[in-house]
Amino acid sequence: SGRSPLAEAIARDPNGLAILRGGKTGQDMGPIHFERMHELFAELKKTYGYILVDTGPILAHSEAGAIANQADGVIVVTEWMKTSKQDMSGMLALLKTYAVPVLGVVLNRVDIEKYKEGAVGSDFLLPNIGQAA
Repeated sequence: SGRSPLAEAIARDPNGLAILRGGKTGQDMGPIHFERMHELFAELKKTYGYILVDTGPILAHSEAGAIANQADGVIVVTEWMKTSKQDMSGMLALLKTYAVPVLGVVLNRVDIEKYKEGAVGSDFLLPNIGQAA
């Protein structure tokens, strides 16, 4: 088709968002794949202002750390009543070793009604509802 293999692998959603689907997860990337990933990011940065990469949890997937190491910044996505404060501290400490800025944290699946009932002393992350960040 005259397009590069990378261009052929990128799909667009109805809003024009470019999507490059990943391969299989849970496989060791190895040094060859790491170098190719570095080249891929360099190529994508020529075309796109922002590149968002969705990975598995950094504490459970080594490739997430390798990708974070290539990133300009990381947005940590956590799940209410599932991500413990201890796990969050571990994630942030690990990201610090990669010297990658944490741009923000998203707390998903908050049950507002259960939250209003109170979770004082909980070991899980809790949102500050109604308070400015």
